[in-house]
Amino acid sequence: MTHDIPSDPSGLIAQMADSLAGLLRQQAVEQPCMIGIHTGGAWVAEALHARLQITEPLGTLDISFY
Repeated sequence: MTHDIPSDPSGLIAQMADSLAGLLRQQAVEQPCMIGIHTGGAWVAEALHARLQITEPLGTLDISFY
């Protein structure tokens, strides 16, 4: 199965943020934390962190030695 990766992923980030916001409301999570993985997910986490206006600092994880 192949997936086309859009050149501008902002629409996907917006969809992900909307879904996460709904889950956070549904689960009554008041202070969520977010961690991005350096091998490709840190930029996604940064974008979601900003869109969701999470007040806790963004964490990152380098898994290159695992």
